[in-house]
Amino acid sequence: MTYTPSQKFYYDKVHFLNYKIVGNGHISVVMIHGFGASLETWSDILPYFDLAKYRFVLVDLKGAGFSSKPKHTDYSMVEQSRLIGELIDYLHLQDYYLAGHSFGGGVALLNTIDAVIAGKRLPRGLILID
Repeated sequence: MTYTPSQKFYYDKVHFLNYKIVGNGHISVVMIHGFGASLETWSDILPYFDLAKYRFVLVDLKGAGFSSKPKHTDYSMVEQSRLIGELIDYLHLQDYYLAGHSFGGGVALLNTIDAVIAGKRLPRGLILID
């Protein structure tokens, strides 16, 4: 997989999250990288999956990879979780899993807790990688 800018999800008028969809299967998995990384984190493991069965949504978190890097703003786990939630809504994901590595695992967990509190649709499962 070549790491180049992909699709953009604008969370305000000028700032966006870069994301890439790999596969066209019926099982959606949102992949959230760790601190100081990018969606490229997942390139070594994707060849092991049947891309006719899985649909991976690989995300560059705010400030990472090809996503916007606004100055003087919030890069907390809470903010990243909020943006991931907006991306999930934007993509109309109904039946999905959240996978996160390191910091991304915390974002995935917090996103799930926030969904419970807000009464939103929950992921089918969490994949938390240390």
